[in-house]
Amino acid sequence: MSGDDTSPASRPSPLDLTLAVAHARALRAAGEPRRAAAVLDAAFGGEGRGSERARRDALVLRAQLALELRGAGRA
Repeated sequence: MSGDDTSPASRPSPLDLTLAVAHARALRAAGEPRRAAAVLDAAFGGEGRGSERARRDALVLRAQLALELRGAGRA
């Protein structure tokens, strides 16, 4: 078996946006806003599955994290 196997079983499945939002909220509460943002970015980059509500929640949380990170950079 070669190291460049791209069969469907070897590729990661898209991250569920509901799980990504929950994980990002936990990371944010733990004082890890950069990691929380990275989780959401990965979910969007992987075309994560989710309802319209989950997509909205993810977008709102990502925007809040961007503002937090921008504010932290100024301090």
